[in-house]
Amino acid sequence: MTAGDSHGPETEAFVRAFEGMLRDRGATELEFETARPHGAGCWTLGASLRLYVGADGLQDVALLAAPESVCSFARWLFGFPSDLMLDTPALLDALGETVNQLAGSIKETLLLSGRDDVTLDTPRVLSERACAMHVAIYEDSAGTLVRAPQWSGDVLLVAGPVMPAPLLYLDEAMAIFARFGDEPAGLSRAQRSLAEVSEALAERGELPAMQSTVEWCERQMLQLLNADSDAEPDETRRSRIANELLELRDALARLTAPPATNAFTLPQDEEMLELLREFSDEIHPLLTQARQAILHNGADLAHELFRCFHTVKGNAGFFGLDQIQHLAHSTESLLADARAAGGRLSRLQRDAVECSLEFIEEALGRLDDALEDGASAIPYCPEMDDHRQMLDHSRQSGEVLVIGSRGSRGTEAAASDSQDLRLRAEHLERLEGVEEKMGAIIARCAEEAVTPLELAGQLEQLRHALRSTCRSIRRVGLSRLFAKVARMARETAEGLNKLSEVEISGAHLDAPRHVVSALSGPMVHLVRNAVDHGIETPDERRHAGKPNVGRIEIRASRAKSQIIIEVVDDGRGISPERVLEKATRNGLVAPGTQLAEPEILELLMTPGFSTNEEANDISGRGVGMDVVRREVERVGGSLELTSRVGEGSCFRLVMPEDDLELGDRVVAAPADVVVADPEEEAANDDDFALGGSGELTFL
Repeated sequence: MTAGDSHGPETEAFVRAFEGMLRDRGATELEFETARPHGAGCWTLGASLRLYVGADGLQDVALLAAPESVCSFARWLFGFPSDLMLDTPALLDALGETVNQLAGSIKETLLLSGRDDVTLDTPRVLSERACAMHVAIYEDSAGTLVRAPQWSGDVLLVAGPVMPAPLLYLDEAMAIFARFGDEPAGLSRAQRSLAEVSEALAERGELPAMQSTVEWCERQMLQLLNADSDAEPDETRRSRIANELLELRDALARLTAPPATNAFTLPQDEEMLELLREFSDEIHPLLTQARQAILHNGADLAHELFRCFHTVKGNAGFFGLDQIQHLAHSTESLLADARAAGGRLSRLQRDAVECSLEFIEEALGRLDDALEDGASAIPYCPEMDDHRQMLDHSRQSGEVLVIGSRGSRGTEAAASDSQDLRLRAEHLERLEGVEEKMGAIIARCAEEAVTPLELAGQLEQLRHALRSTCRSIRRVGLSRLFAKVARMARETAEGLNKLSEVEISGAHLDAPRHVVSALSGPMVHLVRNAVDHGIETPDERRHAGKPNVGRIEIRASRAKSQIIIEVVDDGRGISPERVLEKATRNGLVAPGTQLAEPEILELLMTPGFSTNEEANDISGRGVGMDVVRREVERVGGSLELTSRVGEGSCFRLVMPEDDLELGDRVVAAPADVVVADPEEEAANDDDFALGGSGELTFL
């Protein structure tokens, strides 16, 4: 629902309901005139009513009275004696009751028209100051002046547009701050409206960047209320608040705009389309290099990343890819600040840059899909603009960066990233080479210039080349998975009030797609487990003679036909005595049983077993190492555990290097790929196995 959307009752509906109510009371010769609230007179008293429309739409209707009309209107409408003195509370009650009756009439009209998605709030009375604020909020809305011989003067009916809740509250705050921001009452009312914005955003689950802006504006208003003499001049602060509110309003308006907008329309010219393909091929490696740089976290990290985003910005700008260009520019500006400060990035800054990389990678993915499918446009991504605005806001205000969850692109979804196969230029060249050789063989066969033995040899070479290329295509890098898992480790440590650093090595290696996919869940669990169970609190580490900051290493290496991944921490280690005691209490081993240390550690792989006495958000629910082992073994891998009390633990995942192996068995193929009858699955040529005969069998 957008600002100004009119899916609720129109102004005419309120006017008709009000007219019907007045005629029922005996009003004659009614006159109605359209007028702007701020130009129609001075309104001293009134009452307002809020309507809740649909899921989160709000609409306000108010009845305001001028000084010369309020007493006359109330006496006529409610039959008060002419000699009865009407004080302000009595007049407010009369107007409130009028709006209440108007609400009943509106509700009946809506039900008759089939509208059952509108509910009505309790009417609120408006003092003179509240009337002025209401007029300020709706000064651009059209009101209706109502007059009749039965009373003197005019009353004004004002119906605002239907708006999303956070946008309506924000408009209230902006209007009141602009008109009454130099008064304590105005500042307090603007603050209350901002608090309602924050609550509405929380209900909608919007990005934390907006919440951060709202909270910053609230704090600034509080400083104005408290007359903070140590802060910047009031006028400077007011100007900054107004600018932040205006930017937030733009962001909210975009967020609530119809989602069917496009970010980029593809050109029709084939030459330009080819240039776009080249642009995508050039940018993907740059983003990969940027991820590698973040993982290594060198002293000149800001300089390396700055060059990457500068190139992305320039190239995207050439094609008019505005969302990519603008986000790259904002990230580049953040990196420029870091360069000026020495080149190091804080953890939050690294997370912000990683988030920018993810958004740009996703945008490139949408571009690649559009180029491949022949689509005319790529869709607009509002979250991408929200992240950019968060970066800009943090730089301008000096506030701490707030990095929100990427939703479906979060760490738990890392496996899905590897499901999309991307052909690199080298893959295409190799496939084209196979095609050329195949053409040459066909030509020689046509000329009968090749013997059957020579033909068999040449086809075997082609088969090996094709198999090698297919294997290469079906491999993905470990860097993206490692980067996301490292970020999760830092976030988990922060949530547990622990200090930890993550060291990564071997992220440049790649592995079969299904192996990387299967690793996502186990890696997440192992790293969170290392932070929760392994790394001690800073006080515990000091008492143990360790540095305050715990260390977690994520290492990858290649040995023969295996990929070895290790998650190592320098924490408290695993106590065999404690594990055995807990296993005995749980009935897993008989009392008095003597077990060797490897056998005791093996108990940790038992379903439902946990050494935590109480469950928390991280662990302790008995869902853990057995699932990790099962997922690893599902793709032909194994899990090994070693630990030394007081020194730390090492979880070693030994994963298959090759998708398939010649012989009488399939090695490291996912369980759901291996089938009993190849003929039944002949239609699916995505996966293949080499049977004992060495023939290529499609599954």
